[in-house]
Parts: sequence; structure tokens; C-alpha cells
Amino acid sequence: MLTVAASLIVFAGACGEVGEPAVPSAEGDPAVEQITSTTLSPISSALPPGSPIPVVTTPGLPMPPVLIRFEGTDTVLSVWSSCWRSGNVSRCGDGSPPVVPPDIGNPAEIEVVFETPGWRFSATAVPSGESCGGRSQSMDLPATGPTTHRLLPIGTAGDYTITLNGRSTDAATNPGDLATTFRWHTTKDGPNEAPSATVSIVPSKPGDRLSFAGELSARALGISTRPDGVKASAMITSSTGASMTVEFHPHPGLECVPEGSLSYRTDAEVGRQMASLGPPPFRYEVSLLLDSVPYLGTATWPDDEMSECSPCTRLRFNPPLPAL
Repeated sequence: MLTVAASLIVFAGACGEVGEPAVPSAEGDPAVEQITSTTLSPISSALPPGSPIPVVTTPGLPMPPVLIRFEGTDTVLSVWSSCWRSGNVSRCGDGSPPVVPPDIGNPAEIEVVFETPGWRFSATAVPSGESCGGRSQSMDLPATGPTTHRLLPIGTAGDYTITLNGRSTDAATNPGDLATTFRWHTTKDGPNEAPSATVSIVPSKPGDRLSFAGELSARALGISTRPDGVKASAMITSSTGASMTVEFHPHPGLECVPEGSLSYRTDAEVGRQMASLGPPPFRYEVSLLLDSVPYLGTATWPDDEMSECSPCTRLRFNPPLPAL
């Protein structure tokens, strides 16, 4: 639990993207081989239609490539971050998205191929050249077969930088995750991501050495999220009826939060204060003021906890959050 909580302090908004399961950790595990970004072999090439999908043979990274198929062409993308487990051994490599991602033009839709069953994929679209100021939207890709997924345009037609995120499910023989990025000029409008918000707090007992801040994250809000137009607080009530109110403020460690998103946090002692209220379940009542309009979000932890993003807890709002 402490490993998850530490990651939430860095940016619970990643959980609000919303919520990604943890992958095998390399820290302190002799069976995990760390691969630097310079070890990852960049691959970006077109294959003749019907050609067999190659296997990446980069030393220490024996995983299939990510292939996108459109308009009779198969293209292998460069994976810039990944973790891959085979048997009892995991090999992980952390890199960064390419400064100039490969441009695939303007196909109407894309099929994503990853020749390993039991994986799921999502895509995050950001207007090209606006990685910080532009609105990001994420969508899950529907499966079209055991190893294939369909990617359609996201949001208003335009020039987007797309990051594909793949992650294993419980059914996967080879657990792990991966990320790859490319540029796509969409010519038709697609659906918008539905707005969502989560709250994440780890209770820590008074005797614990560490206590953790609470995190409030939101995505795809159809309204400005400039700090001067946002106020956020929460009432936390334990199973005994004891309660406390906490204030959320912009995450001080984040210089860039996309428009329409929120990454707010509380004082670092909230985890310990929350545990002192009594045992769970804890009821959250989050008051969110956006451009002078009040929204009330409710949830119960751990009942409403998201299994893929513990302890992220999805909030239900009345009235509904403003959509794009």
C-alpha cells in the first residue's frame, strides 16, 4: 500500500486518467532487469500487407512490437517505455516520448496489433504542439480480436499527438505495460471523453512514521480549470460518524496541468488525521466550485475504490460535472 500511496503523491491525476494498475516493481527485486532508455531499440517501419509480425529481439526485451494497421499498411511503432514479465523474470525500460513523433498522416481509423493475448489498450490525444496547454482526452480501445484493438478519432478533428498505453489484464500470460507515441491528423470528429473525478487518501495510523496527503483529480471537464476559478474541499466521515473537513489546493509539484484537468492535494497529515476518526468505511463528500457553480461529489471508501488504481475512489456528482 505504501508503494501505491507514494505514487499518488507524485500525481494522482495519472490515476484519474483514470486509474492504471501497478506493474511489477523492479526495486529490490533481483529478478527484474532495468533497461535504460538508450537500451530500447527504436523501431518505426512499414511492412508489406500480410507480412508476419516480427518479434523485437533487442537484448533483454523479448516482447512483440506494437503494430498499427491502416489503409493496407502495417507500421511498427517505437516503444519508449515498457515492462514485460516472462516467467519469473521482468525487464523494464523507462524512456521519454519522442520530441518529433512519427507522423502517420490522416487515416480514418487504426487497428492496433500486439501479438500477446490478455492485454488492453487506451489512447490519449493531445493537440500537437500543446502538450501542456492543450486539452488531453483518453479513450479505451475496443477489442476486435484476442490481440487487436480499434482506434477511432477522439474529439474534434485536428492534428493530434496520440500516446498508446498498453497494459496486461489478469488473463495475460506476460504481464506488464508499454507506451508508444505517434502523430495523427484526424479528418472526422470523434466522441469526447466523459468528465470524471477521483479522490485518493491513504489512512495511516497515529504511530506510523509516514502520513499521506489526499489527492483530488479530474479530467475532461468542459470548463476552464484555472486555479483562480476553482475551489475544492471534502468532508470525510468514518463508520463511527466522526468527521473532518479538508481543503484541496493545486499540486505544488506540477508545473503543467492540461486545461480541463485538475490535480489538487491536501496537507500531508490528512492520512493520519483520517485514521484517527475511526475505522472504515469512510464517506467522502467533495465540494467543488467551478467558475462559481457548485458541484457535490460523493463516494465511500473502500466500497467505491477502483481496483486498478487503489486507493483511487471515483466520485459521483450532482449536478453532473460539465462535459466537453
